[in-house]
Amino acid sequence: MATKRPSKRLPKYALNRIEKLRKSRGWSLAFLAAKIGTTDSQIHKLEKSQVKLTDDWAKRLANVFHCRWYELFEDAPEPSMDSDTQRMVEVYTLLAEDDRRAVFRHADSLSKPHTGHDPKNGTS
Repeated sequence: MATKRPSKRLPKYALNRIEKLRKSRGWSLAFLAAKIGTTDSQIHKLEKSQVKLTDDWAKRLANVFHCRWYELFEDAPEPSMDSDTQRMVEVYTLLAEDDRRAVFRHADSLSKPHTGHDPKNGTS
């Protein structure tokens, strides 16, 4: 009778949601890999718990997914962003750094009370 080989996968507590998070954003393995500076093979191994999800990997992935590191794991609560907010974050991550700064400047100006001249009603 053949003996069962031990699994190379980490125990259940180490199962993660990387693949779920990636697919929910419509990202390919290669796209996510490029965003964090690794290979699609490495991402696949992380998704399948074939390699340990170290602190460094967790921080890098949490950064691109805009979540906390513990939200990468199966028993973590679902992120609480509504779909519009999630979409804004996803679009923002695709912007160049200069465009991100422009978005912040524009959002900041929209959030402040308007005190300048209003040509519609002739006030200043």
